[in-house]
Amino acid sequence: MITGRFVFYSTTAIGRRAMIYQGLSAGMVNTIYPVNSFSLKENTMLSHCLRVCQLLVCCTGLFISAAAQQKPAAKPATAVPVTRFKPPMVKSYIDKYSGNALKLSAEEGKRIIINPLRVADDKNTSYKISSYQFAYKRQGVTENEETGEVSPASDMVAQRFTESPLPDIWKSNITEQLHKGEELYFFDIIVYDKQGRLFFAPELKITIQ
Repeated sequence: MITGRFVFYSTTAIGRRAMIYQGLSAGMVNTIYPVNSFSLKENTMLSHCLRVCQLLVCCTGLFISAAAQQKPAAKPATAVPVTRFKPPMVKSYIDKYSGNALKLSAEEGKRIIINPLRVADDKNTSYKISSYQFAYKRQGVTENEETGEVSPASDMVAQRFTESPLPDIWKSNITEQLHKGEELYFFDIIVYDKQGRLFFAPELKITIQ
């Protein structure tokens, strides 16, 4: 049995058409299969174009998928307004006196220094004191050892306290020595407001005249 497979190309205006003949020597039954066909070069170009199209379709699909999965940009956080702390209006007192330009006699100074420092508002509501500083400016004289000449001199002692009134040793020295020209000075007075926040109260200064 002899089999043969022959491919013929037509050159009609419609295009090339391959006719495949497959014959059998016995019985010579011929079957004709019309197949659209192109040249080898055209086939290669077509295959290349198909690959490019497939690649473009894949890239487009990946881009659409990535765009769908991309999360929207987070909105910027809204700034929360900060309420500025406004300390209450208060005054610092010792006995009935308040202010930073008080002028008292030595006897009155000795009397009031044993009283506690107090901070209060215009409704006479007192505020707890966290700490304060107290300074005592003393006036005296110095003597020149060689000439015996005496000249005025002054010094200052100061300390930070968390309790009021002053310790006994301070009260004792002041009540024994206080005289004209000396100063009693309460400063850096830190107190608590009703919510437990700290703030500075006004200074209190007394000059003895």
